[in-house]
Amino acid sequence: RDLRTMEAGWREQVAAAPLAAALAVSLAGLASTGSWLPTLQHDDLAFHLGLPWQLQLEGRYALDPTHQAWALAAWAGDVLQAVPQILVRAESRGALNLLWLLAGGAALWRLSTLLGMVPVLRWATLAAWASLPLVGALMGGMQTETAASAVTVALAALVLEPSGTVRPGRRLLAGALLFGLLAGLKPLHAIAALPLLAWAAWRHRRSSGWRALPLGAAAALLAGGSSYAYAWIIAGNPLLPLFNSHFGSPFYPDADFEDPRWHAGFDLGLPWDMSFHTSRYLEAWDGGIGFVLVALAGAWLVALGLPR
Repeated sequence: RDLRTMEAGWREQVAAAPLAAALAVSLAGLASTGSWLPTLQHDDLAFHLGLPWQLQLEGRYALDPTHQAWALAAWAGDVLQAVPQILVRAESRGALNLLWLLAGGAALWRLSTLLGMVPVLRWATLAAWASLPLVGALMGGMQTETAASAVTVALAALVLEPSGTVRPGRRLLAGALLFGLLAGLKPLHAIAALPLLAWAAWRHRRSSGWRALPLGAAAALLAGGSSYAYAWIIAGNPLLPLFNSHFGSPFYPDADFEDPRWHAGFDLGLPWDMSFHTSRYLEAWDGGIGFVLVALAGAWLVALGLPR
């Protein structure tokens, strides 16, 4: 019954804006081709494949930072990659990445629906997202941003859901689990989601669901804290190898692991520089993040004048 309902809803939305739907689906299909590729990216070969293959071959994961400085880094993404690999006894990165692509699209659709967009603009939102070069590139690897993109948008949609559609306690628990997953993927993803938590606290400040806050905090800690706890117990640094000048783990030099690009700073020209001088900020060609930050600059100005 649910599948029939989904099919009917799909046909209805496609009929409402067929050309925009065709564009969005075509771009998503093009982005998905990255999931067909073999695993070739440096980070994957040097680190991310370690946990899935150790579980498949040895039945355990060696929590040993003497062999790999990142062995105790946030591992939720690698654990999720290991699940299909253990089931089929072969690397299955592509299948999981396709799932995240679908989840991200579904979350964006729900978010745009909650914002009151007409169907053509909902499809345009999906098309703009699928056209980003990084979306296709992430499909070809095991980076945490693939999952974090979908989870962050889902968290935003959950915050925006009207009060009557979700029980307050369930909303808080679901949000805590999503935030915990972001923390389990990478510390930076949890930091990036903090404005969403502040928005949620303000938007639902009169909700009765705050009584579930201790349970939600415990759920977030359990969902996202395992790697940090093991790293602290085993290596003396919950963020190994980050901030080791402070924690002083014997498994890494007494220096902070850092990249000069992390200190590029913020100014009004940042959207332009990230778009046209992308290689200053990450491992990508210039223009590698797409041009939406610049192309939609006018939309930002319009949004400032429309409080809704």
